[in-house]
Parts: sequence; structure tokens; C-alpha cells
Amino acid sequence: VAISVALGAALAAMAFAAPQGGVPRLLGRSATLAAAIVVLHFTGMGAATVLPDGAAAVPAAVLDRRWLAALIAAVAAAGLLAALLAALVEARLALAASAAEAARRLRELADATFEGIAICDGFRIAEANQQLAELLGRPREAVVGAAITDVLWPAGGSDLAALLAEARTRPVAAALAGADGPLPIEVRARRLETPEGPRAVV
Repeated sequence: VAISVALGAALAAMAFAAPQGGVPRLLGRSATLAAAIVVLHFTGMGAATVLPDGAAAVPAAVLDRRWLAALIAAVAAAGLLAALLAALVEARLALAASAAEAARRLRELADATFEGIAICDGFRIAEANQQLAELLGRPREAVVGAAITDVLWPAGGSDLAALLAEARTRPVAAALAGADGPLPIEVRARRLETPEGPRAVV
């Protein structure tokens, strides 16, 4: 009994003292805590001697031992599955919250610049900062999702793809569809790798 208490307490302490963060560590802590429960139970049961009384009458309504064992196993498995699903949902929510916080910080950083910035998926504006919205004289919600070909015009009649390719090496003169008419600007572009695929920062 003393050994079972000592082992169970040691494993439980290890589970709660383990570093947090990430699904693998969460599963490791859960497995250590489960081991603490199993070791406590089976080691403690080793200290007990069970002597069945053969003279005791067993009521007919008692569930068969095999069905009882299957029922207990099913309930235990359902409990473990529910705990695992809860842990995975918690980890997914934590990752989503972290991604949302990172996106908020990135947007604040973009809004703190003096230049208009657009992140483009092909020729569609996937994200824009407040400065670009003000230059265009539109709310940011109207800029996001718009075609960059509708707001940015190359100088000298070249096409936009050629302008963006050249803008990766040096500033290129162009015109922006400003609130009061075409606005002369300089354009720089850079490729950006994202989880959704490559994007162009303009």
C-alpha cells in the first residue's frame, strides 16, 4: 500500500510539474497522469487478498461477469476518449487564439507604417493596411477582396505583372486610383510565403 501511494504520488507530481505547451507535451502529461492512476490501483490491489465465499448465494439478477467487465471497459474507454477529445479541442482553440493574436499584431504593425501596403493573392487584394485604404479614399473593408488591377496602374502602358516583377528589384513609378483621381506613386513588391501559399506584398 505504501509503495502504491508513493508511486502514484510521484507520477502525478511529474504530470503536473511537466512543462506545458503543444499537443505532444499535453499528451505526455496526460499519459503520465494515467500511469499514476493505474500504478496506484494495481500496486495497491497487490496488497489485498480476496477470498470468495463459495457458500454465498448469488442472486439471479446479478449481471454476468463477462458483461460487467465489458461494460466497465466501454465506460472507461468512453471516458478516456472524451478526455482526449477535450484536450485536442483545447489545444486547437489555443492555437487559433495564438494565430488570431499574431494576425492582430501584424495588422497593428502594418498600420503603424507610413506606406500603403497590400498583400495580394494573384491580382486579388487579400489584406491591406489603413494607409492604403486612406490613399484610395475607401474603407478598408472595400479594399480587401478588390482586384489590384482596379486600383494600381503601371506607368508607360506596361502590364501589371511586369510592373510587379520589376518592383521586386527597384522602385517603379505607377499610379494609384486615389480619392481625387490618379495619384503618382512608387511601387515595391516582395514575395511572401504563407500557410495558404505564396503571396505578394506590394
